[in-house]
Amino acid sequence: MLKKAYKYKKTNVLYKSILFLILSNIFINSFFASMFNKFSSDSIWGNILIPYFFKSKVYINLDTYLLHYPITLISQYFFNSPNIVIFANIFISLVLTLVFYFIFYSYFIKIKIASKNKIYFLPIFLLINFSWIFYTLLAQPYIRNIEFGIIFLILIYYDRILKSNRVFIRLIVYVLLLLVILSDPYFLYLFIVPLILVLASKLKIDDRYIQEVMILISICLLSYIIRFFIINSNLFVIFNINQNTVTGKELIKNLNLLIEGIEYIIGIQKSFYLTNLFKVIIFVLGSCGIFLMLKAYWIKKDIILGVIPISFLATFTAYLFSVNTTDLDTSRYLMFIFFILPFGLVFLLFKLPIKTIRILISAIIFIVVVLNFITINATFYKKNTSNQYLYNNEIISAVNRNNFNYGYTSYWNAAINTFLSNNKIKFRQVVCYKHKIYPYFWVSADQWYMTNKKVKKTFLLIDFNKKLTPELNGCSLVDLKKQFGQPYKINTIFTSQGNLSLLEYKYNIASKFSKHSFIY
Repeated sequence: MLKKAYKYKKTNVLYKSILFLILSNIFINSFFASMFNKFSSDSIWGNILIPYFFKSKVYINLDTYLLHYPITLISQYFFNSPNIVIFANIFISLVLTLVFYFIFYSYFIKIKIASKNKIYFLPIFLLINFSWIFYTLLAQPYIRNIEFGIIFLILIYYDRILKSNRVFIRLIVYVLLLLVILSDPYFLYLFIVPLILVLASKLKIDDRYIQEVMILISICLLSYIIRFFIINSNLFVIFNINQNTVTGKELIKNLNLLIEGIEYIIGIQKSFYLTNLFKVIIFVLGSCGIFLMLKAYWIKKDIILGVIPISFLATFTAYLFSVNTTDLDTSRYLMFIFFILPFGLVFLLFKLPIKTIRILISAIIFIVVVLNFITINATFYKKNTSNQYLYNNEIISAVNRNNFNYGYTSYWNAAINTFLSNNKIKFRQVVCYKHKIYPYFWVSADQWYMTNKKVKKTFLLIDFNKKLTPELNGCSLVDLKKQFGQPYKINTIFTSQGNLSLLEYKYNIASKFSKHSFIY
């Protein structure tokens, strides 16, 4: 009896130690990613646009990232400094994402693996320490992250669907599913459709699953109805992604990008060939485990064992047949693969009958985890936060010295500078089209381009050397004089990345923008 109690106490201490290590790892990496990751106009557009919701027509993309708004509003409410706001925004999102994932991972081991062997917690360390690129892609205020954590939590409900009749829990799940789709339709194809397919395959086992299938289909339809009314409300314009069909040539390009994207996220380097080999082995083993899981699903008809591998395959398929994969930046669409991979590894480890091979694979995972952890933190640690936004601060200081608070510039110089100036200087994005300056409506608000009588002078920030403001290339000083007249003054801004021209006008040049333009 005493021996049994001692063994239980020892196991409990070991479990708590593992729990402490995992949570510490999550907090450490989330801290570094939030502190040292550099953000751009693409990353913080929500912070700039939220105040204009329901006050002006707002132009947003299909991925609204609706679930990020509460975190953004909380961060903006409690903190005044732009840097602290963005740190809090990312840190909260990352920690919640990985903690939610860990909750599901623990559930998966307990229910699907049904083993008390602590070795099965090893693959989750791999996800938390994939690479600093993984965090660079995941640690963005307006790129999917919290959605990953939420859908894994929702999977716990669907695994226990016939065991729970709590109406309140069911309602929360359905609302979250609706919000996830509205936040990012990406999950409609990568999660909802696989879930519907798996539930539909169980109808012959228990016809009660038909109710859930119909509810999921209704949620999908409801999301389209809501989006329809939003678009037709005259308060929002939602840009749809390219819906063209992929060609054979594009398919080959996408296949190359798929391979490069996986290498990019894993962090395969040109040197350290042994490390690269270990990482490739882990990816292959994890993929094999996913297919073993799919095989087990056909026998057991288990919801989780079906959704995870189908979602894994759906991610590859969606990427290969998309016309929107352009460069390595689109590797963020492959992130779901890396959330699923640890489940393949743990399932493979459990299924391996030979103890020696299990120990060998575990040793490889451990080595890669340690190397990745060192690399991630070393990379972020080398970054200097004082120089992160040196270029932006140089621009803000120069514009401030010239007593401006409203003006226009290229997309990549607009939102980020507005945010870093704490909204004291409003940089509005414009684009050069056929030698004229037009509003650039991608993630913007109508109100930004209205002729405001309170604005007595405005500026145009442009690089005539065609380097720092690429969206304005094609508009020369002669072209600008024809459109806006002679600038009152032209100042040169000297920055660490090159020189910019600051054109001063004694009126709001938005009055000379074409009223019928719609460039995006």
